Parts: sequence; structure tokens; C-alpha cells
Amino acid sequence: MCRPCWASYRTDPRWEAVLGLGVQVSAMPLELELCPGRWVGGQHPCFIIAEIGQNHQGDLDVAKRMIRMAKECGADCAKFQKSELKYKFNQRALERPYTSKHSWGKTYGEHKQHLEFSHAQYKELQRYAEEAGIFFTASGMDEMAVEFLHELNVPFFKIGSGDTNNFPYLEKTAKKGRPMVISSGMQSMDTMKQVYQIVKPLNPNFCFLQCTSAYPLLPEDVNLRIISEYQKLFPDIPIGYSGHETGIAISVAAVALGAKVLERHITLDKTWKGNDHAASLEPGELAELVRSVRLVERAMGSPVKRLLPCEMACNEKLGKSVVAKVKIPEGTILTLDMLTVKVSEPKGYPPEDIFSLVGKKVLLTIEEDDTIMEESIENHGKKIKS
Repeated sequence: MCRPCWASYRTDPRWEAVLGLGVQVSAMPLELELCPGRWVGGQHPCFIIAEIGQNHQGDLDVAKRMIRMAKECGADCAKFQKSELKYKFNQRALERPYTSKHSWGKTYGEHKQHLEFSHAQYKELQRYAEEAGIFFTASGMDEMAVEFLHELNVPFFKIGSGDTNNFPYLEKTAKKGRPMVISSGMQSMDTMKQVYQIVKPLNPNFCFLQCTSAYPLLPEDVNLRIISEYQKLFPDIPIGYSGHETGIAISVAAVALGAKVLERHITLDKTWKGNDHAASLEPGELAELVRSVRLVERAMGSPVKRLLPCEMACNEKLGKSVVAKVKIPEGTILTLDMLTVKVSEPKGYPPEDIFSLVGKKVLLTIEEDDTIMEESIENHGKKIKS
């Protein structure tokens, strides 16, 4: 479906050492082309990943319904989790009994195998996503899964939190040349600095997601402030958020804090068997999340503070001007006790100019309660808001 994509380079003279590691933060972009024609970072819209994971219950038709749901709700990408089980788990882990209420088999291996799609099924899902018009990728949960996803030509690799400190895996994945989205659940800041140091020389096209690996996640464990800390420590890569909390408010707040990639698990029914469903969004919630994110992005606006065209009507009706507190004869030198501020007709000098009027000579007699107008003041430039 997709080809490898490359980041854009822009000149930036700053070089900063990442604390404790001597890592150089170089002249690199804050944006990259994560999928063909779809950029993240900078002023581009937040890239919203609908994480299907294994919430499809091992049913290909359910997986397709979830891809369609993600598209209809406005997400940018539908994402799965791909494992080659004997490369992800050792034999004893696969053979251990699994008696959880969420189990799909007697052993953990049987459980995981039930939820695993074949290579042929992944190709079918990829075609379905392409027909639906939504980007398709998966987390490669082991090195062999990454090899398969690379052959599948996914637009980017998602690195799950469980492999973020798997440095040989990171190196091999980075060398594939595809953009990388790296979650940071269960990791320390020192580890994330090491991840940056390993990946950056091999593949500059990556971003970090703040993440806490708990399902569902309590608000006090979210730690959205880490987004800002990542932005300070790694100013040359986009920063995002992968959320496992209930509801959408925290994820919307993450976008307001500057998250450029947002990942949330999705489900068709939170009551289904599986650990992830309780921390997932049903269709109505996902649609509302997308609407809310796009609304917040519009509301972020400009950092330039000025009188806006939309404020003109209110300013005309309620904006105040400097007026004469007393009758001021021609030739008088203004003092502050001669002036006050009121909503007036006509408009005159705005309140912030009142101190600059002190000491000026009045050219015309101004009656009590009249607006102080430009033509009444000697050598005073036009300050009246219009």
C-alpha cells in the first residue's frame, strides 16, 4: 500500500547536549512524512492512530469492521499488533497455563495463537484498508515480525513499549529506513535518552510517544508533563501520546500540550473478552475524540496577541476611551486627575494611552464628560483604535 517516507531537512543552528549522555541534538526537522503525503509535526494536524491491536478477537471480519469504523470516525491510521510467537516468547512462556477470564486457550501460547493473523490475512487486511482509504500498519512485536512488516511495505513501524529498551531490535528496525513511532511505557528518561542516541544516527525519521503501560490507566499515572519534558530534551523530533485511560479528555489535553501523534486503542464493544477493551474507545467515543482534537487544533491559533477582526463589534460596543473628568479649557496642560475612562461616543484614545496624555497641551476646550480626541491634543500621534 505504502512506500518508505523520508523526513524533510531544515537548517537550524542549535546544537544541544541531551542531559547525561552528551547526545547531540542536531539541525533536524520537527516534522516528518509519516505516511505518503501525510506529514506530522510542525503545524500539521495531529496524526490519529486507531489501535485495533488484538481487539479483533481473532476474527478477520471483526478486524475489517474495525478498520472501517476507524475510517468512518476520522482516524488517520488503523494499526494492529503482529507477532511471530516463537520469536517473541520462549517455549516455557508459551506452554504456561493461562486461566484468565480473557483466555482464548488453555496455555498462553494457544491464547496468543488464536489472536494472531497469518501473513496472508495481513495482506488481505492491508488491501481492505487501502480500499477503505485509511493508512495501515502494525507494531512488530519481535524482529521477525518487523521483517514481515517491512516486506508488507507498511508506511511506518510502531515500536511498542515492550521493545523500546530492546536495543538490538531498535537498531535493526531503524536500519530499515522507515519512519518509526516509539512508545515509552515502562521506561525511564535515561533509557529514552539512550533510545534517541541509538536511533538518531541510523534513522532521523522518528518520534517519541509519552505512554504509561496500565490498562485502564488512572489519571494520576498519565503524567502529561512528560510531553513538555520530551519537547525540551528532544527538540528536533515530534512528540506524541499513546493513551490507555478511559474517556477522551486526557488525550485531547495531550494534543493541546503539543502531541503531534495520538494513539488510542479502539473496540466495537468494551464488554468483550480481552484485557485491552476496558481501556479502548467505542465508535462514538473515537468519533468524538477526532472531532475534539480537530476543534482544539483550530483553537490553538496564533501566539500573536492582537485585536482580532472578530472582536471589532464588541470593541465598538464596549471598548472604553479616555474622557474628560472635568471641563478642560484651551491651553491647559493635562494632569491625570483631569482624565477618566468610560465607554464613550465617539471613540477616542484607548485607556492604555491615558498616561501618555499627561503633560500634553489642550488645543481646544473640552467639556466635562467629552471624549478626548486627537485633534484636541498638541503633538500627539493618532492612537485611536478603529
